[in-house]
Amino acid sequence: GKVLAVDFFDPKLLLGAVGLSLFMGLLAGSYPAFVLSSLKETQVLKGILLPRSHASSVRKGLVVFQFFMSNVLILSTFAAYKQISYIRQKKLGYDKEHIVYFPIEGAIREKRDLLDEELLKHPDIVKVTAGWEGPTNVSTSTGGMRWRGKDPDLPTEINILGVDYEFIETFDLEVIEGRSHSPEFSLDSANVLVNEAAVKLMGLEAPVGESVYLWGREGKIIGILKDFHFSSLYDPIDPLVIRLDAQTPLAYFIKMSGQNSEKTLAYIEKVYGEINPNFPFTFSFLDETYQNTYRSEVIIGKLAGIFSLIAILISCLGLFALAAFASERRLKEIGIRKILGASESGLALLLNKEFILLVFVAFVLAAPLTWYILSLWLTKYTYHFNMGWEMFLAAGLLTLVIALLTTSFQTLRVIFTNPITVLSKE
Repeated sequence: GKVLAVDFFDPKLLLGAVGLSLFMGLLAGSYPAFVLSSLKETQVLKGILLPRSHASSVRKGLVVFQFFMSNVLILSTFAAYKQISYIRQKKLGYDKEHIVYFPIEGAIREKRDLLDEELLKHPDIVKVTAGWEGPTNVSTSTGGMRWRGKDPDLPTEINILGVDYEFIETFDLEVIEGRSHSPEFSLDSANVLVNEAAVKLMGLEAPVGESVYLWGREGKIIGILKDFHFSSLYDPIDPLVIRLDAQTPLAYFIKMSGQNSEKTLAYIEKVYGEINPNFPFTFSFLDETYQNTYRSEVIIGKLAGIFSLIAILISCLGLFALAAFASERRLKEIGIRKILGASESGLALLLNKEFILLVFVAFVLAAPLTWYILSLWLTKYTYHFNMGWEMFLAAGLLTLVIALLTTSFQTLRVIFTNPITVLSKE
C-alpha cells in the first residue's frame, strides 16, 4: 500500500544498473571462457570434448535447483489461489451481496424515516436498515454484561453490535430460536439477541427469556442467532450480543435486488442529495469491503504467480541448454541406434529419461518443504482449505509437462537427423 517515488534517470541508479549488468555478463562469460581455454588443441580440432566429471554434476545440480524453486513457487501459487477461492466461496452466515452502505451524517439522522420511505418506493430496493457497523467488522465489545449464574469475578469480554429494526432480515441472519427486534414490542429497546458462541459462553440451557443486565439496563434474551463470521477468517467466531439502537446508528444499509444496480444507485444518490444536500454521497458495497479484508492474500497470489513464471522461464532455459548439450554429445550414438533399428519412441524415451529423473528429484525435494511452509502459513487462518495430495500431483504434472515441452525441440532434432550425415565424418 505504500507509494514509492523512483527517479529512473538518476545518474547513480543508471550507473549502478549498467555496472551490475556488466558485472553479471562478465561473471556469466568467465566460466565458459576458462573452460574453453583449458581444452587441448588436438581434442578440439577432432571434435572430442570430454567434460570433466564434476562439470556434469554441477549442470544437473543447477537444473534440479531451478526446478526445485519452480515447484515451490508453483505450489505456493496454487495454495494462495485456493485460499482466496475458499474465502470468496465460504458461507459466512449472512448475505453480503447487493448491499450498499454509507455513513449517517448531516440531516440523515433526523430524517431517517423520510429516507426510508422514499427509498422503499423504488421497486429494486428490497430492505433498508441501520447499525453501528456492518456484519463484516464488529469492533465494539463490552465487559459490563451480566446474567444468571455468571461468576462476578470472571472478566468476560463480549462483542456487541447496535442495530435498527430490519437489520437481521436485511442481512438474512438466521434466527434459530426466538425472534428478532420488532416495533410491535415496546420493551425491545432493552432486549438482546445472542449468537451460539455467546450461549456457549453463558452456559444457559434455555437462554431465550432469560434476563440479562447490559450497561445498567435489564432486558431479556429474545432470540438466538446462528453463528456467522462477523470478523475475518483469521479468527474463530466469538460471542456476540445484538441490541436495539435506533437512535445513534453510524451506517445506513440498503439491500437491492441486483436487477439494475446502476439505475438503483442513481436513484439512491438522487434521494440522498435531496435530503442531505450538504454532504457528498460516499457509498461502498459490502461484498467489496469484505474482499478488501483479504487484499494481502490476493497480492500474495499475484506475486507468487509472477515469480512462478520467472522461475519456470529460468528453469526452462537451464534445461534447454542441458538438453542441447546432451543431444549434441549423443548424436553419433543415436545415429548408430537408428541404423540398428531403434524406434523413434524408444529414442525419445532414452533422451528424455535423464531429464525426467532430474525433474522428479526436484519435485521430491520441493514437495515436503513446501507442504511444511504452506502448513505454517495456513495456521494463521482459523478457517482454510484442506491441503490435499491433488494439488501436489497437479504441480508435479505441470512441471513435468513444461520440462518435456522444453526438451522436445532438441529431442526431435536429434531423432530426425539423418544418421548418415552424422556418421559419414568418421
